[in-house]
Amino acid sequence: MEPSKNTSNQNIAREPPIGAESSFDTESAFSVEAAEPNISRDAKELASDVVDRAKEIASDQVSERREKSAGEIGKLANALHHTSEELGDTIAAPYVDKAADMLDRLAGSVRDASIRDAVGATERFARREPLLFLGGAFVIGLLAARFLKSSERTESGDEGIPRTGRS
Repeated sequence: MEPSKNTSNQNIAREPPIGAESSFDTESAFSVEAAEPNISRDAKELASDVVDRAKEIASDQVSERREKSAGEIGKLANALHHTSEELGDTIAAPYVDKAADMLDRLAGSVRDASIRDAVGATERFARREPLLFLGGAFVIGLLAARFLKSSERTESGDEGIPRTGRS
């Protein structure tokens, strides 16, 4: 004969014994649910503040570099104006002076333009003159590589001394 199974243990409710305190506090559950939207809102505000601050820092740096670039272009234009005066009545003087004037205008444009304006102007130029744009980008890339290579030598203390296979 099979021993009888006690099925009464399976039907026992899983409630705490009478008089015992429940580990689940309904007031705590409601306060957590109420705090959840506040945490989410606070996180969104913090993220928004961080993004705004990052935009402000980036904008300040771009403005600073734009001013510096415009100043350097202006210095180059002044040097060309000076060179044009030194050339006097030679055949090259008007061309040098015209290049200096163009650089003056470029310096003003760089100083006054926003990033969107510069990107828009570059895009329009690239659509209008794609071969000239690509050629210019290639030349700028070569010049940048040469500049980086030369500054790498001076930083390491070589001062442009040619290297030979001997020590």
